[in-house]
Amino acid sequence: MRFSASTMILSLAVAMLATGWSAVPTHAAEPAVYQAGNNLGDDVAAQAAQAEQPCAGEQQPGVLGSVFGRFLNPTECDPRWSFTGDGVVLQRSSTRSQSLFRNVRDTRDLLNSRDLNFPAEMGFQLGAIRHGPCGWDLELGYFQIDGWNANSTVPGQSLMVGGTAGGGAFVTDGEAHYKSAIHLAEINLRREWCDGLTLLIGFRAGELNELYTAYGVGASLPISVSLNTNTYNHLYGLQTGADYEFYNMGGPLKVSALCKAGIYGNSAMQSSRIIEGNSIDQTLDAHRNQAAFIGEAGMIATYQVTCHLSLRASCQAVWIEGVALAPEQIGANDFDTNANSIDTHGGIFYYGGGLGVEVKF
Repeated sequence: MRFSASTMILSLAVAMLATGWSAVPTHAAEPAVYQAGNNLGDDVAAQAAQAEQPCAGEQQPGVLGSVFGRFLNPTECDPRWSFTGDGVVLQRSSTRSQSLFRNVRDTRDLLNSRDLNFPAEMGFQLGAIRHGPCGWDLELGYFQIDGWNANSTVPGQSLMVGGTAGGGAFVTDGEAHYKSAIHLAEINLRREWCDGLTLLIGFRAGELNELYTAYGVGASLPISVSLNTNTYNHLYGLQTGADYEFYNMGGPLKVSALCKAGIYGNSAMQSSRIIEGNSIDQTLDAHRNQAAFIGEAGMIATYQVTCHLSLRASCQAVWIEGVALAPEQIGANDFDTNANSIDTHGGIFYYGGGLGVEVKF
C-alpha cells in the first residue's frame, strides 16, 4: 500500500506526539550483520528474516500511537486489548416449594411457587482484557438480565397465603406475579500457566433483586387485597477459575472451556407488605448477612474472520446458592403476630447460551 508524502508526515507527527518520541531516538540503531552466503539470494533471505522481528527493541507506544502503529505496521506484536460483547439467552430455575394460594375447603395447593416458571430471557454480557507481559492479563466483565417475569391466575375463591402458619386472606380471582433481575460485575487477574491453560483470580460483585406480588378481591367484602414481597441480595467476594483452550489446530476455529467459583458475603434484605382495602396496611422487614456461593461453567467457540475480528458462540451455566428469593419469604413472616424474619437459603440455576463478537487490537 502506498501513502502520499503529506499523509506519511502527518501520521508520523501524530504518532510522535502520542508516544512522546523526541527527535533523538532513545535506542541507537544497531548495525546490520550480514552473513556471507553462497550467493546474493542467501544475503537477501538473511536480511528479510532479521526484518521480520517486529518486537526487537520496540519502544512502548502511547494509546494513540499504538492505534496508528497497528495500521501502519500490521506485523506488530500480539494485540494489547481484547473486547467481547455477547447477547445471551438464559433459562432460570424455579424456587423451592412454597404455597401461594390454597383451596378454601382443605390445604391443597391451587398455586405453588414451583408453578411460576420463568421463560427464557435475553440479556447481555461485556468483557475487556488488557494483555500484559509474560502472559499476565487484566480482565473486566459485566453481565445483566433484568426481564424475568412469571405470571399466573387462580380463578374462583381461594386462600391467599400470607404467613408462616398458613394464614392469609380469602379472595376471589387471585393473581400472582413474580419478577427477577441479576447483575454481575467482575475484575480478574489472569496468567497463562501452560500451553492452552490460563488460571485466574479476582473479585466479583453482584445484585439479585426480586419482587413477588399477589392480588385478589376479598371473598366476604369486595375490597382489594394484595401481598408484596421484595428481596435484595448484595453479593461481594473473591473467585478463582481456569480457562482451557482444548481445540486449536492453527486454523480460524478455537474452542475453550471456562469455570469459576467463589465464596461471597451476601447482605440480604426483605420487605413484605400486606394491604386489605383501607383498614390494613402492614409491613415486615428483615436483614441478614449470609455466606453465599456462585459457580459458573461454560464453553466458548470463536471463529476468526479477520486479524482483529472474531465471531463467538457460547453455552454457560451459573449456580447461585445462599440468597433470599421473594416467594420464599412468605414462610418467614407472620403478620398475625408481627414476627419478621428472612429466609436466605434459596438457590437458583441459570443455563443457556449466547452469540457475539470479539475485537482485538
